[in-house]
Amino acid sequence: MKAVEVHAPGKLFVIGEYAVLHGGRALVAAVNAGICCRAEPASAWRLCAPDLGVDAAVDEITAGAPGSLLASAIVAARDELGVARPMSFHVSGSQPVSRGKHGLGGSAASVVAILGAAAAANGVEIEAPQERVRLFSVGFAVHRSHQRGRGSGADVAASVYGGWVDYALAEGGSRIAPARLPRALQIAAAWSGTASDTLRAIEQFETKAALGRLRAVLDRFWRAVEVGDEPAMLREIDAYGTALEELAGAGAGARRIAALVGAARDLGFAAKGSGAVGGDCAIAVAFAPADFAPLEAGWRAARAEPLPVAIDGRGVGLREDDARA
Repeated sequence: MKAVEVHAPGKLFVIGEYAVLHGGRALVAAVNAGICCRAEPASAWRLCAPDLGVDAAVDEITAGAPGSLLASAIVAARDELGVARPMSFHVSGSQPVSRGKHGLGGSAASVVAILGAAAAANGVEIEAPQERVRLFSVGFAVHRSHQRGRGSGADVAASVYGGWVDYALAEGGSRIAPARLPRALQIAAAWSGTASDTLRAIEQFETKAALGRLRAVLDRFWRAVEVGDEPAMLREIDAYGTALEELAGAGAGARRIAALVGAARDLGFAAKGSGAVGGDCAIAVAFAPADFAPLEAGWRAARAEPLPVAIDGRGVGLREDDARA
């Protein structure tokens, strides 16, 4: 057993929120604003997560307390991955924007980073295909349990596999594949300043009418991907965002996202809210080359925080110094 440091990327939903819970295909982008976990041998199982204000023995972290999800991931590393000897885990955001609630999938990335670090410290090649399958399976189970069985696993998939992820959740299990896009997409994101409640949002979008509307747009998007129709892809991203806005209602968070999305569309970008609608992030999407600087200036003028994110094509992996060792 050795000390290692692992990074797991965060995520942005490009299209497919909510519909993915009922068999729809989502497009998710893994981004470099993720989570780092350093794991090393110790005399007892311990978690230090300064972003959450946690520094405690794992068995002292109670259900529902800050760090309880991360503690569950450590228990899963012991019980499901067969890590026998105690370890300590230091977990933190890899960038300032991933050290708090910014809608970038930090909870899923934390789970994946912990599992990856535990496995790597015990000599497992975590970037091998079969190990990624195992990390996803265990990570999805841990994260979904924390979400009371309502999570799709798309954020976990982005953290494990990286890149642009084509993800669906079906009766036989998750289907995960690299998205076959006609050419490079670029993405910009801004934090709205308002956090969204994921579980409450799921309930709001689970009516038959809402899901039918979202699935229709989503199906048109993937048909456009299959035939390489780039303008249609961008139109359907816009259409999905419009549907989310109209279904979300007129709350303060929803109005805030709509304003940021409108600013992006005024400059010619496809745009929508990302993730749990009613807050969190707005995204803008374009095919390369794209200049997001004027948009980001406009977002700042509107007192939103542009997020310095880029696509992470690697997925969970050892930090460079550890990978070379």
